[in-house]
Parts: sequence; structure tokens; C-alpha cells
Amino acid sequence: PVHLDNFEEYVNRMHRDSDYLFSEEYAAIQQLAPKIEDISCRAPREHQIPCHAAKLDGNKEKNRFTDILPFDFSRVKLLPIDDDDECSDYINASSLPGVSSKTEYIAAQGPKSRTVNEFWRMIWEQNSSIIVMVTNLLERGKAKCFQYWPNADSEPVLFCDLQVQLRSESVIGKYIIR
Repeated sequence: PVHLDNFEEYVNRMHRDSDYLFSEEYAAIQQLAPKIEDISCRAPREHQIPCHAAKLDGNKEKNRFTDILPFDFSRVKLLPIDDDDECSDYINASSLPGVSSKTEYIAAQGPKSRTVNEFWRMIWEQNSSIIVMVTNLLERGKAKCFQYWPNADSEPVLFCDLQVQLRSESVIGKYIIR
């Protein structure tokens, strides 16, 4: 644990040498934590938490990764746009509890080009006011997230029925606030 009074100093120390200490800590955590596949393989079938919606044929292509799926009980359900399509309410996102409520946060995979409309539907339907992106668009040459916002010099972009406009962009250290 890091005491709050020492947090800024701790973060500055961790950032030295191209974030070397962050890399070391991340590697140590990875070695301690079991992999998702290991947990599901060891758990008896009756103790596995279902994620049937994510495995439906119409939803499989909406998952960026095949081993990171939302549980049925906590997945964010979009308002269905087609009553005959059982997959129109799906997005790979889960509601997470916070201090004030059972669904204070949403964890979602970075949208793909073919799921960016569902991503913005979720933002609108859930009345989300802040999006925190914790990945880069590309990492080690692999796409991790589709750019779901317009460029600074472009016109507003239409995603499904929602018009998205970039009003400002500020670079603060390694972070960008849009």
C-alpha cells in the first residue's frame, strides 16, 4: 500500500527510466494472478458463472477477445433495436459496483470498427458522462481500440443516430483529455 501523502512521489519514482518500475510491478502481478483460462478450467462446471449472451453466434464477432466475456448477470444490456434479433442488445461491457451504487461504473472492451455504434448507444443509454480509455489504439502493432471520437480538425461524426463532436483536446503529460 502507498499512503496518500506519498502517492505523488511514488508515481514519479515509478515513472523513472521509461516506467521501468511500473513494468516490474505489472510483471510481478501477472505472475501472482492466475490466468482467466486457468480459473475456468479448474472451476467445476456447476460453479462457472454463465456468459451465454457473449457466446451466441450473433455476438461472438462483437467480442474483441474470445477469453474476456461479460457475465450474464452483470453485462450491460442495450435497448433492443430489433425484437426479432436476440443479439441487438449485446455489447461486451459489464456493470461494476462503486461506493454509491451497484452500477456505478462500466468496464467495456475498446470498440471495434463494427461495434462503435453499439459503444455510443451504450454511452447514451447509460447516461455516461466520462469515458476513461486505458489502452492505446495500437499496442505492439495490434489494434486494441477503434478510434471512437472524431479528429480535432474534422467535422462531427455520426455514429448510428448520435452525432459526436470533439470540442477540445488537452495534452497533460502522458494523458489526453478530450
